[in-house]
Amino acid sequence: MTNEKAKEYFSAYSEGTLDAGLRQSFEAKLKADSNLRAEYTQFEETLKELEFLRDESIEIPFDLNERISAAIDKSIYDRKRSAQPVWNVWFRNLGFAALAGAAVVGAYLSINSGTTTGPAIGGPGPVIQTPQPIEQIQFRTSTDGVKMQYQPSDKHTVIIRGGVEGEKSVDVDARGWLNELKNDQPGSALFIVEVKGEQPPIIVIVPGKERTSVVEGHGSVAEMALAVADKYGVPVILRSSKAESEMNWNFTADEPSKAAQEAFANLPFMVDTRDGIVYIGDN
Repeated sequence: MTNEKAKEYFSAYSEGTLDAGLRQSFEAKLKADSNLRAEYTQFEETLKELEFLRDESIEIPFDLNERISAAIDKSIYDRKRSAQPVWNVWFRNLGFAALAGAAVVGAYLSINSGTTTGPAIGGPGPVIQTPQPIEQIQFRTSTDGVKMQYQPSDKHTVIIRGGVEGEKSVDVDARGWLNELKNDQPGSALFIVEVKGEQPPIIVIVPGKERTSVVEGHGSVAEMALAVADKYGVPVILRSSKAESEMNWNFTADEPSKAAQEAFANLPFMVDTRDGIVYIGDN
């Protein structure tokens, strides 16, 4: 009888249910092997401790019911919270992990509130196949980044994520609102601009001070847009429900929108250029 086989008989021997022949072999093995004997002694002591615990009375906390209810409520809350749009989870991962070299945190956000009565600044991007609001945020390039203009007929909340301020919320009414997204870092900076209640949000990429020579890559659609900004030094506006979709790219064109179009060769995206800004949307 081996030691491993003998250990299988610990319980049966302790309970007295081991048949005579096996019991004799088991006892002979215990007598001959001091290590096995020590393990069996430990086994018996453990059984005694468990037997002692069986007779212990356990006091049930007076607030046990409330604790269980609170735990269930928290579980339901966490599940609902985890059902947030995929882009939101993706942005946290992208902004703080995959885009460490893009200097997202290093970019800064400048908010300039104002009233406008004149015509819209610049022109809107291409019509994108998404739920359309009555009024669109309009964009145009500036010396330091990208200027935004929004003039809704009703009051709306605009949320901006990115830059050293992390997240900023602005209430905009019919008087209008002017804003500028700036980036004074070497690499491109990514901002999320969302009119509360509208999906998907707008991803605005402001190029940095330096260009990169990297032409090939693999990652999400948003990372490809960052790569366009890094290489060609142009702002990119991305509004897509598939911003986190994986793709490959290899920039060979001299012009940024053409390079993006070639990257999307067989993918359901559209690319357009307006006022020096490359727009990417669902096709």
